[in-house]
Amino acid sequence: MSIKYKFILAILSIVFLVVGLFTYSSIKEQKRILNFELEKRVKLMQNNLIQNATYTMAYYKNEIENDLASMNISHIQILFTQLVKRENIDGISLSNNLQSVHIFEGIASKKDVNKLSFEETQTHIIVSSPITLSSKWGNLNILYSLKELNDEIENAQKDIQNFIDERIRDAFFSAVLFSILFGALSYTLAIKITTPILLLTKRADQIANGKLEDTKEILHINSNDEVGLLTKSFMQMSQKLQKSYNELKTLNETLEKKVQERTHELQLLAVTDPLTQLYNRRYFTSASNDVLSIAKRKQENLSLIMIDIDKFKNINDTYGHKIGDDVLMEFANILKNTQRKSDITCRFGGEEFVILLPTTDIEAATKVAQKLRTKTENFSIALKNNKSVKCTISLGVSCVDLENEVNIELALQRADNALYEAKNGGRNCVRIK
Repeated sequence: MSIKYKFILAILSIVFLVVGLFTYSSIKEQKRILNFELEKRVKLMQNNLIQNATYTMAYYKNEIENDLASMNISHIQILFTQLVKRENIDGISLSNNLQSVHIFEGIASKKDVNKLSFEETQTHIIVSSPITLSSKWGNLNILYSLKELNDEIENAQKDIQNFIDERIRDAFFSAVLFSILFGALSYTLAIKITTPILLLTKRADQIANGKLEDTKEILHINSNDEVGLLTKSFMQMSQKLQKSYNELKTLNETLEKKVQERTHELQLLAVTDPLTQLYNRRYFTSASNDVLSIAKRKQENLSLIMIDIDKFKNINDTYGHKIGDDVLMEFANILKNTQRKSDITCRFGGEEFVILLPTTDIEAATKVAQKLRTKTENFSIALKNNKSVKCTISLGVSCVDLENEVNIELALQRADNALYEAKNGGRNCVRIK
C-alpha cells in the first residue's frame, strides 16, 4: 500500500478519534451545566425555607408570649404538637433563662439568643428567637429538618453522575471502535468511501455541536459493504447520543418540576393560616392592593366584610383550646363553601376574619353577610355526653370609595367600626358603614 493511501486512512482514523473526544467534551459540559442549575435551585429552596421559617417563628412567638402571660402552658404544648405534625419540623422547644421551664416536642434544643437567628447544620436549620414578657423571659427554638431536601439532592446528583458517566464511556469506546474500523479499511475501498466519509465527518461535527436530530444526508448511504456497515454503526451511535440527550433533558425537566412544586408549597405556606387553611393577613395586605387597582381601572364595586366570632374566649375557657380550634376550622369551612372564586377570605387574627368581595356593592355584600350569619347560627359541633357547641358571629360591612381612596385601609376601618357596633348592639347581627 502506498504512503498516499496510508496517509488517507490515518487521517480518517484521526477524524473519528477527534469526534469521540468532541462528544466526550460535549457531555462533560452538559454535566457541568446540570450541576450548576441544581445548585441554584437548591439555594432557592433553602431561601424559601428560611422565609417560611421566619414567618412561622413570628406567628407562633406572639401566640406563645400571650399564653405565657396568661400562664396557659397546656395550650403551648398543644401548639407544639400541632406544629410538629403540620410542618416539616423535627422539634420545637421553649425554655426560660433560669432553666426552670422547658417545654418541647420532638428533638429538644436549648439555644440562648438575643435576636432572631438561624443556624444551619448538615441535617437541620435551627431557628431561634428570644421570648419577651416585661423583659427577656427565655428562648424559642424550632428545628426544621433538611432530610427531605438533602435526600432529593443526593439522589439527583447520583443519578446525573451515573447517567453521564455511562454515556461518556459509551461515546468514547464507540469513537475508538470507529477509528479502528476506518484504520483497517483496505486500499480497494479508499476511493469508494471518500464521499460517504465526508458525509459522516460532517454529521460527526453536527453531533459535536449538539445537532443530534439531523440525519437526512447519511440516510442516503445504502451500500452493503464496509461503508454501509460503518454508516449503520454511526447511526446507532447517533441514536444512542440522541437517546442520552433526551433522557438527560427529561431528568432535568423532572428535577425542575420537583423544585417548582416544592417552591409553590413553600410559597403557599407563607401566605396560609396553618389552622384554618385560609389566607393570612400578610397575603390579604398584598392581594387587596392588586384587587383595588383592578376595581379602579374597571370602575367596579368593591366591598368588605369583617367578622368576629361572638364570645370566642368563653368557648376556649369553657371547653378548652382544642374545641376552640375546631370551631375556627368549622367556621372556616363555612366561609370556603360560601365564597366565590373571585372573593379573598382570610383569617385576620385570632377569631377575626375578613372577606374582600370584588364586583359587589354594599347591598349584595350585606346579603352575603346575612347568609354567613344564618349558616353560622345553625351549625354546631358535637361533644361527648350528647352535648354540642354553638356559636354566633357579628359582622361589619363597608365598601371602598374608588374615587377618593387610594387603599382599602379606610374601608377596613369602617368595617371594623361597623363590627364594633354589631358587638355593642347585641351580637349575632350585621351592621353597615
